[in-house]
Amino acid sequence: MAATAVRYLRSVGATATAAAPDEADRGTPLTACPVPRPGLRAVRDDERAPLDPAEFRRVLGSFASGVTVITAPGERPAPPAPRAAPLVGA
Repeated sequence: MAATAVRYLRSVGATATAAAPDEADRGTPLTACPVPRPGLRAVRDDERAPLDPAEFRRVLGSFASGVTVITAPGERPAPPAPRAAPLVGA
């Protein structure tokens, strides 16, 4: 999902906020032109593109971290969690 979001944002013209290091930062002079970015798409040819950029951002914005974890029970039930020993003489 994150890769799809990045491809989509790049395809609509979003730019990176970090600046490239200059020659002093690299320690060697810049001798070659940077390679142009390839044409990027948000979805594969067999997928449907988001209907509206605002809707796409609204949906992604509903996830606090951009990461969703889905869990499901396994085939065998998990053993019960260990219980804390009661405090004696507290």
